[in-house]
Amino acid sequence: EDLVRRAIEAQGSFEVKKAVELLEQAVSLAPNSADLYNLLGIALLDAGEPQRAHEAFIKSIQIDPESNPENYLYVGQQTHGIHALNAYEKALKLLDIQCNTQESKQEDIEEIKERM
Repeated sequence: EDLVRRAIEAQGSFEVKKAVELLEQAVSLAPNSADLYNLLGIALLDAGEPQRAHEAFIKSIQIDPESNPENYLYVGQQTHGIHALNAYEKALKLLDIQCNTQESKQEDIEEIKERM
């Protein structure tokens, strides 16, 4: 957590190389964290390393293919043709699921309020 917090602070201060280094350390400690690979991919893009960023987004997808539509959007931007189309379609499916889940949660909240 401390590494991630420091990395986010570094990125916010435009110290992208430092953010990448800290996130690489965090990934080495938690190599099965899709979220960390996503953060690393974003930092690598900011650091001007699109190929390594692409690899980080792909790794995040491999670890947890259903959790983060953002990964697919980045992959879609970094590829062409059918690969980009497939990535965007997957992102849209995940976003649709997330929106429906949010709407369902909001309906549950409203129902609970009515009972009170």
